[in-house]
Amino acid sequence: MSSEVSTKSSSSPVTCIRAGWVVQVDEDNSVIPDGCVVWDNESRRILNVCPFSELPADFEVTEHLPKHALMPGLINCHTHSPMTPLRGYSDDQNLQDWLQKYVWPAEGKFVCPEFVKLGSQLGVYEMLLSGSTAFVDMYMFPRSVAEVANAAHIRDMVTPLNIAHTCYTVRRASQLEVFMSLLRTAKNYCQHQVPKDKLSRISTIAESAGTRVHVHLHESQAEVDDYLKQHGESAIDALDEAGLLNDHLIAAHCVHMTDDEIARFAEAGANAVHCPRSNAKLASGIAKVQRMLDAGVNVCLGTDGPCCNNSMDMLQEMQYASLLGKVAGPGVSPKNVNCYTAVRMATINGAKAVGRETDLGSLEAGKLVDMIAIDLGRLENQPVYDPVSSIVYTNQRSVTDVWIGAERVVRNREVQTMCKPSAEKLAEYQQQIADFKAEREAAESTTQA
Repeated sequence: MSSEVSTKSSSSPVTCIRAGWVVQVDEDNSVIPDGCVVWDNESRRILNVCPFSELPADFEVTEHLPKHALMPGLINCHTHSPMTPLRGYSDDQNLQDWLQKYVWPAEGKFVCPEFVKLGSQLGVYEMLLSGSTAFVDMYMFPRSVAEVANAAHIRDMVTPLNIAHTCYTVRRASQLEVFMSLLRTAKNYCQHQVPKDKLSRISTIAESAGTRVHVHLHESQAEVDDYLKQHGESAIDALDEAGLLNDHLIAAHCVHMTDDEIARFAEAGANAVHCPRSNAKLASGIAKVQRMLDAGVNVCLGTDGPCCNNSMDMLQEMQYASLLGKVAGPGVSPKNVNCYTAVRMATINGAKAVGRETDLGSLEAGKLVDMIAIDLGRLENQPVYDPVSSIVYTNQRSVTDVWIGAERVVRNREVQTMCKPSAEKLAEYQQQIADFKAEREAAESTTQA
């Protein structure tokens, strides 16, 4: 990494990082060439974001990254990090076959606290190296996920999950048990299968605790049709009746939304999480992202799980969201979901979804220092006419440094807060899972014969 480091004492009350560009993600989408981010080391909050030329002549720069862009940390608003050992386990399936024939049986066989811990370690390690500073997770044994995240010093919002039950959330690990107790009898995967009486109870508890509610919603047309057939109304109607359609709702996917439903989402202030790579890979459909944005819906980004995306890289997700958005409507247009919009979806919109927009999501005075440095000096990123365009459209695996709460958790592509997860243990699970899959496929072939 090309940098110039001063001899300034590490005990200095402030830190100043100078970079080739600072992408603020403020209201004006400001980009500062040869800019600086200055923060107070005690409060861990930003004091100033400005051109280097505006600093006092005697102001000492802590570090200079002349070919890098600084930008807010990425917020992955929907994932299942413990599923990392299932990456590539079953590709090229539609959602229902993928879940029912492959994922659920494997989870029933292998998921335990050890599996979740290893998967979370792998997922968090990957997220840190690709610039995520916060993530919203839902899976079984959520306390294990929270422990891994806390040890790695990455921000997390974990959602407890009984076998494929996804319609509840917590703010901190200490609140898990009340939700697990309430919902441990559920045997359902998506919100469209959650009993309506439980939705109302979830709403009551969430409102009392001031928590977010995290759901899968309208991911596939089959899901939408099934709910309508079973209940005579849409899943969005059910959420609304239960008092859950509000600004505390984090709804993953939202692929199959009517214009009326989009308008209701916007009016309620609900948050939609776009997962374009997963939705494309499972052939679930293409969300009407530009239509939602135009209607005023807060649309953020999530990778979904590594089993259905095969990656937890939010930079890839930004690129794919922008490209896919141009052909998804309203009307095919190269201006749909432009690169600046994609960056906002991955940062400030995510911060709004988790209720932390006053602290996170942009590089502005008063906010916490959640920030990443992206190397745009690599040959494959050259030339740079617009750093935001380069970040979204040409950048791959170029995150070199990550700060969370002003702590440098990644330095020159080396994670500082956790060891590399065990390759040996992963290999053991891989062999067991492969054998399990082969046994099931052999049994199915025998049955069909």
